[in-house]
Amino acid sequence: MWKVYLILITSVLAGACSKTKSKDCNSVEKTYSFSENAKVDTSRNSQYFFATVSSGSKLVFKYQEKINSCPDIADGGSSFLLIFEADPSVSSFTYATSDLQNANVYSSLICGECPQLARNSSVPASGTITGVRFSATSWQVNFDVQTNFHGHRTGSAIFRKE
Repeated sequence: MWKVYLILITSVLAGACSKTKSKDCNSVEKTYSFSENAKVDTSRNSQYFFATVSSGSKLVFKYQEKINSCPDIADGGSSFLLIFEADPSVSSFTYATSDLQNANVYSSLICGECPQLARNSSVPASGTITGVRFSATSWQVNFDVQTNFHGHRTGSAIFRKE
C-alpha cells in the first residue's frame, strides 16, 4: 500500500513541477510613428552598418515590429525596424524602388540568432511607400517592401507624431 502512496505523491509532485507552455505565448507589437525636425543618419562600427534617427530638417517615419517570444526561449524575440525620410513641406509622397535610396529608407533586424548580415541596416531591394498627411499629428502610410535580409513587409496604418 505504501508503494501506491509513494507513486501518487511522486506523480503529484512531478505534475506540479512541470511547466505548461502556452501555444500562443508569442506576441507581436507594432508601432507606427513619425518625428519632426529629424533625419536618418548612418554609421558603421567594426561589425555592423546602422541607420538611426537624429536631429535634422525632415520628417522621419518609423515602423517597428517587436516580436516577443515565450519566456523559456533563451534567444527568443526580435525587433524589425523600417525608417525613412519625407519632406515636411509636402502633404503626400510616393516612393518607388528607384526612390528608396534617396528617401533614406532602411530596414534592420535585431535578434539573438540572426545572421550578421541581417543585423545590418540596408535599403530595401524593391517596393513602394506612399503617405498622405491627415493632420499635423498624423499621416496615413502604406508600405510594401522587399527587404534584403528581412523578408517581405507590408503595412497600412496611421503614423502618429512622437
